[in-house]
Parts: sequence; structure tokens; C-alpha cells
Amino acid sequence: MRKGSLFLVLLLSFAPMLHAEETPANANANAVEPALEPSAELNARLATIEAQSAKSQLAKLQQENQQLRQLLQQQEEQSLFPKLTEQQQWFAIGGGVGALAFMFGVLVARGRRRSQWLN
Repeated sequence: MRKGSLFLVLLLSFAPMLHAEETPANANANAVEPALEPSAELNARLATIEAQSAKSQLAKLQQENQQLRQLLQQQEEQSLFPKLTEQQQWFAIGGGVGALAFMFGVLVARGRRRSQWLN
């Protein structure tokens, strides 16, 4: 027997398995789906339960938010360093810039001798 004819025989023996028809997996699921669909009444109940849950959760969150605001206010009142006003902040920044300018001037002038300016 030739090699080509052996290959052809093997190919023809597996051909019926390659063309086998498969039943779709969702064919049985389509028959069950209508029975599982919730009715309009169940949808309405679910919507009201979700709305009540959302309202109660919102009320809890608002109450917690109010408590946290009060706690924050108490902590700010008890802090050791009270907040500076905007005017005080600008005054502090100006003082810092002045001090840095003075230090820079002192460091730059150290290298020069005074006699240079007198000549």
C-alpha cells in the first residue's frame, strides 16, 4: 500500500467525526428561562426594598458625617497651634524672606575686604 493511500484512508475514517452535529448548549436553557423571569410584582417589591435600603444607608452616612465634623471641630479647638490668619501667614513669609536675605548678604560680604570699597 502506498503512503498516499494510507493517509487518505485515515482521513476518510476521521471525516464523519469532524462533521458531527452538536446541539447548542443554550437550547435547553431557552426552555427554562421563561419560568425563571421575575414577575412585575417581584420587580416592584425589589425596587421598594432597594429604595428603603438606600434611604437608610444615606441617613446613616449623614449621621456619621455630622459626628465626624463635630469631632474635627473639637480636635481643632484643642490643638496646640491655632491656625494662622491669612494676614499672619503673609507676615511670617515676609519675615522668613527678610531673614534669608540678611543671611545671604552676610555670607556674600565675608569674602570681600573693606579696603576694596575705600580705594
